[in-house]
Formats: sequence, C-alpha cells, structure tokens
Amino acid sequence: DPNYNPNPNITSPHQLNVHFLPVNRSEGNNDTNPATQNPLLSGINLVTPFLDLNTIYGISDQDAMERLRDTSKNRGKLKTHIVNGQEFPPKNSSDGSYVWGTFERAYTIFTFAIQTIWIREHNRLCDELYQKHGNSWTDEQYFQEARRWTTAFYQKAIAEEYIGAILGRPLPAYQNYNPNLIPDEYGDTLYDLALNDIKNLTLVEQLGLERVLWSMILQRQEEVDIFLSDSTKKLVNFDNNLYDLTAFDIIRSRDR
Repeated sequence: DPNYNPNPNITSPHQLNVHFLPVNRSEGNNDTNPATQNPLLSGINLVTPFLDLNTIYGISDQDAMERLRDTSKNRGKLKTHIVNGQEFPPKNSSDGSYVWGTFERAYTIFTFAIQTIWIREHNRLCDELYQKHGNSWTDEQYFQEARRWTTAFYQKAIAEEYIGAILGRPLPAYQNYNPNLIPDEYGDTLYDLALNDIKNLTLVEQLGLERVLWSMILQRQEEVDIFLSDSTKKLVNFDNNLYDLTAFDIIRSRDR
C-alpha cells in the first residue's frame, strides 16, 4: 500500500510486488510452553486485560498510592480536580495534564467523561461508607471496599448491558471462571499514538459532565460491521505521518 510505505520500491521477499511495513517484534519473557516444553515468548504488558478499572486505580498498589489516592482525610478517596464544585480527574501540577491510572489515557471527551463517572462513584461510596463506619475504619479499608463495589458495578454494566447490546443478544448466565484462559491474549489498539497533542479534554470541564453524557445518550451508535473507517486506517499523528491502526492491531495480535 503506497499510502504507508515510505519507500515504494521495497517489496516483500516472500511475495513479489507487495508493499509492506517493517515492524519490530515486541519484547517478551522467554518462558516454556508447559505442554510441549518448547521455548515460548510471552508478551509483556503493564496493563491487565481484566475489567479491573486500572484506568482509575493504576497498575499496582504502589502506583495508586503515589499518584492517584488522596490519603489526607483518611477516607480512601481518589484524587480529583475541582471545577465549579464538580469533581474531575486530577491534574499534574507540573504541566497541567490529567493524571490517569494507566499510560493509555482517555483519547476523547467521551472516554474522559466515562472515567470521570467512575472516579466520582468511588468517592461517593467512600462518603457513604464513612457515614456508617466513621473513624473506626482506616484509609486502606475505605479505599479497598469502595474499589470492590465500583469495580463490581463496572463489570456488571459491561457484562449485562454493553456486550449484549454490541452482540445483539445477552450473554449466557455466568457459570464459573475458566482457569485455562490466557488473559494475555486479547485484542486492542496496542500502538500508542500520543494523541494528547491534538485533543482538548478540558471541553468536559467547560461544557459540564451532564451535557457531554446527554450528547452520548442522544446520538445513536452506528451499527457494528466488518468495515473500517478512513480515520482508523489513515490516522494522521502529531508528527504528520499516516498510521494504519488496523494493521498495527493485526500485527501485534500475531506477534503475541
């Protein structure tokens, strides 16, 4: 595809006249396949594929304690940035950027709004728990209990509402966790495109969370199909280069 090949004269050694993108293998651990005892390259990923809200809770307990938790009032709350009396994700004091639980930040005002909801829900639960337990609980107890409830609400919403709506049918009833599943094998946009330089997430603060959420509710989602939009296949990054996110997804899935 000449759109993505900086040198149209480069062709694949295995198939003539087919342009290709050079790609580096991702880093991995040199493990052993327990079934065959053959070498096995397992991928390294700092972010889990589980529905654990790591976007607001961080990738480790230490990470959360250092960057995300507000321990000043002993109520287990998450840090926030207050605008007009409303809670929003915290900001970095050095450059004013938003602080997230993972390096994959909210790429649109809509994902920003959703993450704001879960931060507020966590802190609301902390206030509710404090009314019941007062100073008899520690900051850690409040944090972990609110985290359990918030994560459970999140998992329930995705499993019982969102996935069913996308598939067009409800998921079957939960039976039991399958320990043979390999959680490392999952698909996502694995290529980090530093989109912070070309978006304005402060629109949620300016417009208000309710207004953004109403726009999401009233705008009908397009039907899920097998077609890909040009904005996905020909995304212009901040360095003015074109990137095919679909190709990167396929490559990384095969790589893993």
